[in-house]
Amino acid sequence: ESKINNKKKHDFLFMASSIEDAMNNTQKSLKYMLMDKELYEKENDFSDNYICCLYSTAATLLDAGKNEEALPYIKQSIEYYERLYGENSVLTDHSFNVDILYCWARYLQRSKDYEMAKRLYSLVKELYENNAWKKESYFRTLNNLGVIYTNEGNMTKSLQVYEKLLQEQGFLDRESMQNILFDYIGVGDEHNSSKYLEECENDVSEILMGNYANLAEPSREAICERQAYMAYFFNALYGMKFHSKEAVSNS
Repeated sequence: ESKINNKKKHDFLFMASSIEDAMNNTQKSLKYMLMDKELYEKENDFSDNYICCLYSTAATLLDAGKNEEALPYIKQSIEYYERLYGENSVLTDHSFNVDILYCWARYLQRSKDYEMAKRLYSLVKELYENNAWKKESYFRTLNNLGVIYTNEGNMTKSLQVYEKLLQEQGFLDRESMQNILFDYIGVGDEHNSSKYLEECENDVSEILMGNYANLAEPSREAICERQAYMAYFFNALYGMKFHSKEAVSNS
């Protein structure tokens, strides 16, 4: 009977956290997640469900731009995963570990450890690619790989990723549209630069006026990076010399 009652509690806490997360109530969502985590610990239950609770907490903190607060939960999810499946198992092809890898890759990208982030995203991409339930995460992974290549100055490689994303997803979101614009400008492709500049015209105007509220929802880091875009966009609009920039990340 106790186990049945605890299962109901877990179900309630998971549902409550999911609802609050969907409503962008990060603090309330985290509150329910941590209550769920504590309940698993009281039960001495460190199974897959507990690990899921850990990386879901990390993902919510990353979404809120709280990179360093997310790190302990990422480390714990890896630790408990490897307790269950063996040393270094988090880096092997196992259907459950992919969400942990995705959180870890996002953290590394935010920390500008691009080499390790690319390695993890490449693993994630392979695991997500043929999973119909994970298509949205697969598309986000492609976008984040494109962001990394752009920030490394490898705009040709970034364009290959964004063109693949466009082909498979059928469209680019606003942040990806801005990034592909930067890449085409960077490689000197005037035709495609003009095409995407027209697509991004409203966003360009908003940035030039210093108004970020109406742009696609960015991370806290992305808001700071966009402030540096103003001169870049100005130069793009008026055909002046282009300056370097960092790509927008929705990681």
